[in-house]
Amino acid sequence: MAPPSLTLRLPTGRPELLHAATSRLARGAFGAPQLVPPEPATSEPAGLGVVFPLPSVARPLAVLRGRSSESLLAVVAGAADAVATLHDRGLCHGSLAPEVVFEHGGSALVAGLGARELTRLAELRLPRSEWDAPELSSHGEATTLSDVFALGRMTEWLMPEPSDAIREVVARATAPHPSRRQPDAHAFARELRRAATASAPQASVAPVAPIAAPPPRTDEAAPPPPPPAVPPGSATRPSPKRESALPTLLVIAGALLLLIGVVGVIALAKLRGEPAATVTQAAPAGDDAGTSDPPAPPPVEPPASAVEPPVPVPEPEPEPPASADAPAPVAPPAAGEPRPFVHAGDPPLPLTPAQPAFGRPDAVAHLVVFGDLHCPHTRRFLASIDKLLLAFPDDLQIVWRHRPLTAHVGARTSAELAQGLFRARGSGAFAGLLRSIGRHGGPLGAEEFLRVLAAQQVSEGERRRFGEESGAKADVAEDLRLAGQMGVRATPTFYLNGSRIEGFLDHRALESLVRAEVRASRTLLGTGVRPSELYAARTRKNLIGIGSDVSARSCPPIGGAPVRGSNNALATLVVYSEFQCSHCRRLHTTLEEIFAKRGGDVRIAFKHFPLPNHAHARKASELAIEARRQKGDPGFWAVHDLLFEAQAELGASDVWERLASRAGLDTARALGALGRGDHTRVVQDDVREGDSLEVKGTPTTFINGRRLEGARTAAELARVVDEEVDWARRMIQAGAPRGEIYRAVCGER
Repeated sequence: MAPPSLTLRLPTGRPELLHAATSRLARGAFGAPQLVPPEPATSEPAGLGVVFPLPSVARPLAVLRGRSSESLLAVVAGAADAVATLHDRGLCHGSLAPEVVFEHGGSALVAGLGARELTRLAELRLPRSEWDAPELSSHGEATTLSDVFALGRMTEWLMPEPSDAIREVVARATAPHPSRRQPDAHAFARELRRAATASAPQASVAPVAPIAAPPPRTDEAAPPPPPPAVPPGSATRPSPKRESALPTLLVIAGALLLLIGVVGVIALAKLRGEPAATVTQAAPAGDDAGTSDPPAPPPVEPPASAVEPPVPVPEPEPEPPASADAPAPVAPPAAGEPRPFVHAGDPPLPLTPAQPAFGRPDAVAHLVVFGDLHCPHTRRFLASIDKLLLAFPDDLQIVWRHRPLTAHVGARTSAELAQGLFRARGSGAFAGLLRSIGRHGGPLGAEEFLRVLAAQQVSEGERRRFGEESGAKADVAEDLRLAGQMGVRATPTFYLNGSRIEGFLDHRALESLVRAEVRASRTLLGTGVRPSELYAARTRKNLIGIGSDVSARSCPPIGGAPVRGSNNALATLVVYSEFQCSHCRRLHTTLEEIFAKRGGDVRIAFKHFPLPNHAHARKASELAIEARRQKGDPGFWAVHDLLFEAQAELGASDVWERLASRAGLDTARALGALGRGDHTRVVQDDVREGDSLEVKGTPTTFINGRRLEGARTAAELARVVDEEVDWARRMIQAGAPRGEIYRAVCGER
C-alpha cells in the first residue's frame, strides 16, 4: 500500500522554473518537523505533479471538525507555528486551506508549501479560493499577512461556535485590510493560545508571575501557557472540567508547595556551590535598565594580554523533555545536529553549528555578525536580515556571534539567554527573537529583553533553564574570545567572507557589498575551487590576504549591442565610446591591433555614450545605428570605421549624406531616420546603462568586467586581455563551457 501524500497537480507551464521553485521550498522546510517538504515535480499525463509525502497516521483537518475546542486549537496554533517558521525563512505558504493541514501527534503538519508561488514562477495562475485574502484578487502575490488571513478563516471554519475571546482573534486575522491584522503568524499563534486560556475554566492555583519583571504591555505580553496534558486524578493541576469544593484549601496548599519548591531550589544551589537562578533588578543606567553582567566580563577594549583564554565549547546538552508550558520546537536543526554542508579548508573565521544561522549553509557568501542585543546600532541592523535573505535567497547565509559590550548592563546575560533559546529551539526561534527585538521601540534593557523573550512563548521555567545552561554560556564566552582575538570592540561589526565592515549600514549598502562578493565567489568557483573550500579560500584572501586574487568586476550586459568577434571568445571588451572624441579614435586604433593579433580569443561590443559637449556625436551614433538596421553588424562596423576616419569633418553640412553613400546605404532612408530621430531611444538606453555603471567619460572599456578608463596603450590593453584569457582558460579546464565564459567570469549564473 502506497504511503499517504498530498499531490498538487498543475497544467504544464515552465517546468524548469517549477523545479527550481520546488527545490527552494524544500530547503525552506528543512529541519522544521511540522512542515512537509515537496518532492521534485514529476511529469504526469495532465501536466506536472508536486507531491508532499505524509506520515501514515496523519489525519485530514476535516475529520477534526466538531471535536473539542481544545484539540482543534492545538492543531491550528501548531499550523500557525509552522507557517511562522516558514516566514522566518523568507517564504510564504500562499495557499493555506484545510486541505493542506493535517493532525499528527496532537499538533499540525502543513503541506502544499507555496503552491501559489510555484504556479506564479511556472507562469500559471491558481483559481480564487475562499481562503484567500481579499488583496490576492488584485495582485495575486502571497504575503505573510495573507497567510494570517487564511489561518483566521481556517479557525472560523473549524469552530463554528467559538468563544468571544477566540472570535476577537479571528475577526482581527480576517480583517479586509492587511494593516489591521496580526503582524505575523507568530502573533496570531500567541493571541490564539491566550484566547484559548482565557476561555478555559480557571484553575485554583494562580500562575507565578515572572520574577523582577513589571506587568508587560498588552502588545508584548507573553501568552499564558496552554493547558498541560495532566493525567486524570493528578494533584498538580485539577481537570478544567471539575470544580473544587474547597478552593481556599487548595490555594493554601498550592502556596505551601510553591514555598517548599523555592526553598528546595535554594538549598540545592547552595549544596552545589552555585548561586540560585534569580534575576535581580538594577537601577537604570543611561538607556539601559536591567540585570548586571556575570563576574569578570571582558572589557570593551581588551588589550592583547587581557583576551580570555580559549574556552572549549562542550557538546550541546540533550534537549530537556517538553514541559506542559513549553511549545514543541518547530525551528531548524538545533545546535549539534548535523548540517547538510561542511566548510573545509580550515577557514580563519570558522562557521560551526554553535552559531545561529539564517539562509543556506552552502551559500557562496557568508555574513558573520558580531552583535550586542542591547546595542541600538545592532538593533537597527536587525530589520535588514529578512531583506538581505530575500534579495539573496540562494547565495547568502547570515551567521550570528554575540559581542555583548560591558557598557550595556545585562547584555551578556541577555546574550546567554538568547543563545539558550537557540540551543533549545534552533535558528528559526532565534530569528523570531531578533525580529521582535528589531521591532521594539525605545531603549532595550534587561527588563525589556525579558518581556521580548516572554513574547516568544518562553516560559519562566524555560528561561531559568536557558540562564543555567553551561553550553550557552560557553558559546557566548567563545564568541567573546574570538571577538577579542579579532579586535572587535564595537557593534555591529560584520565579516563578509572575511571582509571587515564596521558600524551600521542600511540594507541597500549591504546588498551592494554582498552582490560584489557573490560575483567574486562565483568567479573563483569557476576556476575549479570546490564549493566546500570556497568560504575558506575567500576568507583567507579577504581577511589575511593569502590566496587567489579576484578582480572587482562590473560586467555590462551585451544585450543587443553590435559585436565584432566570436561569441565563444575568452575576453569580452565592452567599449563605451563616441565618434567625436579624439581619445576614442586612438583607442579604436589600439583595439584594431589587439583584435588582429588575438582574433578568436577576443570580441568587442560597442555602446554609445555621446558626450553633451560634442555637438555631432549623437547624430553620428544614430547614423551607425541606421547602418546596422539596413545591413546588420557588418554595416555598423563599416560606418563605425568611416566615422572615426572622418572625425574632423563631422561638422560639415553634407557629411551624413556622403558617409551614408560611401557605406552603400539607402541615403534617403538614412537621412530620413536622422531627421526624425528614429534611433534616439537606442542611444539614450546605452547612456542610461553607462550612467548606472558610473561611466564618467569616453572611452571607458570593460574587459571581462574590469574597468579601464581612457585611451590606453596597446601594451596596457594587451596585458589585461592576456590575464583574462589565462583566467578564462583555467575556467574551461575546470569544466566551464567556452560559450558561457563571460557570464562565468563575471560571477553570473
